[in-house]
Amino acid sequence: MSDADFIPLRVTYRTPKLGRAQIRDWARANGYPVSERGRMAPEITEAFFAAHPEILEQASTFEMVRATARTPGTSPEDYGWEKDSGLGEIYTIVFVRGLDEHEVLRRLGATDEDIRLIGDEDYSQPEGPEVITVRRIGDWTVAIEDCGFRGSHREALCPLSRDGGEAVAVMRHNYAARHHLSYAVDDLLR
Repeated sequence: MSDADFIPLRVTYRTPKLGRAQIRDWARANGYPVSERGRMAPEITEAFFAAHPEILEQASTFEMVRATARTPGTSPEDYGWEKDSGLGEIYTIVFVRGLDEHEVLRRLGATDEDIRLIGDEDYSQPEGPEVITVRRIGDWTVAIEDCGFRGSHREALCPLSRDGGEAVAVMRHNYAARHHLSYAVDDLLR
């Protein structure tokens, strides 16, 4: 593996001046499951320090740098498409599980007559009809509203998740400096 396959990770540890037995006693008294010896979960130590800030101030600190292997998945480079995507400064992307493209458009308010393939001329007039592009990917349908945010509203997102479905909307609105993430399951906004 090359150096690019690793991420340096700086970890700060705090060691209280009192013994671990006192932390274990406090944890048991407050309902945390702890063993008689061995490592304690970091959540227990953090909860102890939160309950005793005076002990945290007196704790010794030390830092370690670890090299962790990069996990497969997204990186900032994976989002480079957005800069040159052609999407405007206002858009919404909705991910809907369990519905086909036509049903997604219908639940967003399109009539059967409005559902059709689009051409370049549909994008030529900014004040023209709203265009929502849909694409099926596995069990999900992705709907992209360029210069729109209908799918981010509760009134649209909840029906998209009706009958055991699931819908996630990501809305970007640069003018209002307002970005939004919504999630609905089975007709309820979560």
